Amino acid sequence: MAKPLIVMAGASSGIGAVTARLFSARGPPLLLLARRRERLKGGPALPRPLCRRVAVAVEEAACEVEKRFGSTDAIINNAGMMLLSRIADQPVDERDRMIGLSIKGVLYGTRAVLPGMLAGGNGTLVDVSSLAGRTRSPEVVYGW
Repeated sequence: MAKPLIVMAGASSGIGAVTARLFSARGPPLLLLARRRERLKGGPALPRPLCRRVAVAVEEAACEVEKRFGSTDAIINNAGMMLLSRIADQPVDERDRMIGLSIKGVLYGTRAVLPGMLAGGNGTLVDVSSLAGRTRSPEVVYGW
């Protein structure tokens, strides 16, 4: 039986980096996605940086890795960022970057692997959310 293919977004730091190392130690093929390629670590991994063309980059990476290993068995959507500042002071482009990565990244990642999961009749989607949605701080931007 082939080892499962796991796609991990947000794999360059924090929970994502630790999770990628744990999966890497077990040996399944991994597609690691992150903005900072130089920080990606892992064994049988195919690291891919994400650029401003996130939707296209994720689709291309998923297509390439699925040709090699078969359809994705699990995707862990962990990518996100929190640019801390007071909402009155934060530039709109910073808000757009946070929303683009934290929300659209989940949609793009899922969209890239879902057709293969549906065709195979199985797959696991894991979406990691931010603790910022449960805490209050004058430096956390909330209340759009």
